[in-house]
Amino acid sequence: PSGFTTAGDRLFFVATTPAEGRELWCTDGTLEGTRLVRNLAPGANASNPADLVAWQGRLYFIAHDGRTRTLWSTDGTAEGTQTLMSSTTPREVRHLRLAGDRLCFEALEGYYPSHGYIWTSDGTPGGTQRTEPLRSGTNYLTITGYAGAPDPVIAIGRRIFFRRRDAFGLETLWTSDGTAAGTFELPESRDVHPLDVGVFGGRFYYIGPGESGDFRLFVSDGTSAGTHPIFDIGFPTAGTDFLFPRASAAAFSSSPPMPTT
Repeated sequence: PSGFTTAGDRLFFVATTPAEGRELWCTDGTLEGTRLVRNLAPGANASNPADLVAWQGRLYFIAHDGRTRTLWSTDGTAEGTQTLMSSTTPREVRHLRLAGDRLCFEALEGYYPSHGYIWTSDGTPGGTQRTEPLRSGTNYLTITGYAGAPDPVIAIGRRIFFRRRDAFGLETLWTSDGTAAGTFELPESRDVHPLDVGVFGGRFYYIGPGESGDFRLFVSDGTSAGTHPIFDIGFPTAGTDFLFPRASAAAFSSSPPMPTT
């Protein structure tokens, strides 16, 4: 079992059985009250629930319905488990996060190249909708992550920050409030190292490469006006420059040591 998440008066988790495959279960803390919520994929085919999020007394999660990976909501009963997206919507939903008073996630459409959309949801089918496709010029982008690196999608307040990759492999950092107008690429964020990002004091930090090859520490509150460099790092010598939280300050390490900002 994995993914233990409390929502309402139940503890939800993901478990595998020979008869149902890998599905969502819940418990009230008793043997009699521990049961399968609903077999979402037919027979023993696994629906592989992921990204379990508790919100407003319900559980929201991503799972396969036998045709596509989509967004689900449940109160812990089979009758109270429903998908929030129609059968004609995207082939794969992923990266579900709670951002303020709504859910945000990415949905892929198409097959090659995939078109990534940021969706938002108020927890109802009618309130689950997408933005315009995320693009850099004419290139469609998708969220990407790395094993051992921080989460590729970070929620801060009502915004999310994430790493996007286009069809040519170029990676940049983006932020979104769930609207097309509020979704944009962060400046000087091309090919930022997966470990060169951090969160402190409700703001997003990253180390971006400058045009001349030097580096600068940026801070962003999720707006264009609130995204700007705060420290010139210059040209670090051999070593690592990873951004991370330290006690009560945002800091980075390099060789030689750099001052805390």
